[in-house]
Order: sequence, then C-alpha cells, then structure tokens
Amino acid sequence: MRKLPRKTNTIQTAAQIRALASPTRHAVHQVVLNQGEASVREIAAQLGRHPASLYKHIDHLEEIGLIQEVGTKATGKRDARVFASDAWYLNYDVNNEEIVEALLAYMHSELRNSGRRLDDALHDETSISKGSHRDTRFISVFAWLTRSELGELNRLLNEMMDLMMDKPRRPKTKLVAWTHALFPMRMGSRAVEPKD
Repeated sequence: MRKLPRKTNTIQTAAQIRALASPTRHAVHQVVLNQGEASVREIAAQLGRHPASLYKHIDHLEEIGLIQEVGTKATGKRDARVFASDAWYLNYDVNNEEIVEALLAYMHSELRNSGRRLDDALHDETSISKGSHRDTRFISVFAWLTRSELGELNRLLNEMMDLMMDKPRRPKTKLVAWTHALFPMRMGSRAVEPKD
C-alpha cells in the first residue's frame, strides 16, 4: 500500500474549500488525514455512521483531490478501498472573490457546527469542563496586540495545530475538535485609537 507524503499539500481551490463546508465531508477528511490512511468502514466506525452514508462524500472528496485512493485492504468478503490525504493546510488568496466566498461558507458552517458540538458537550455528563485535562472549553477574547505579540500568538497557534496533526485513533485517546478564528476587530466610528 502506498502512503502519501505528510503535510505537503495545501487546500487552495474554491471547490476544495466549499467541499469542507459540509460537516460530513469535513469529518471524513479529518479522519483520513489523521489516520494516515483509512477504509470507508474505518472512517464510518470513527464517525458513528453507516458506511453506505459516506460513499457520495468520499467520491466527492476524491474527485476534487482532497483524498486519494492509495490501495486496498483485505476484508472478509472483498478488498476494501483505502484512502489517504496530504491536503492539510488551508491556503487562500483574499483577492480572489470565489475563494473568499468559499472560505466564508466553510467558516460559517464550521463555526455553526462547533456551536452545536459545544452545546452537545455542555449537556453531556462525560464532558470535562474543569481542570488541566478538560475536553470542553470555550474562549472568546479581544486584545490590542503589537506586531510582536501577533507574531507570538501565531507561533503558539501553529504549535497547537502541530499538536493536533497526525493523531490517529489509538487506545486511551478521546476525539476532540478545536476551531479558532483570528481576525482584526472593526471598531465603530466613535472608537478612539490609543495614543503612542
């Protein structure tokens, strides 16, 4: 079975970004990306879905180049197709209107679904919302940052992303999601800029 190189490809076309606006396709892509490679049955098991419900999503992700078939795996009845992905980094051109529209559709979908998942977690008795090993947390903060502080924030966000990458399902692990959006705040016309 051929494995794809890791962390080499970017998600950069409007079609790829739009595809991730589907919560199911986004979840399939994340499972394949983090597992390194996975069959439809393995993807379905991790998502708590029936394999038949995923075929059209997998076909679409394969068609637009977010996942690739890398071989087959022997099963009891017949060989199962195995998929992998090296498309891990979202790269976009803010001057391309089609890309911006696709990115906004993806972010609206992801933030809306993150809200639903957080709601579920807050009502789940098994969620841990306190202590250093919490799995449920919401943070929303504003801050006036210098260029240097923005650099440090982005370095830390990259470290967090690296911590989340290439983490397949294994014993004593819990599936968690992390969604963040960093953007400059637009202040009203009465806002006063601080003096130097």
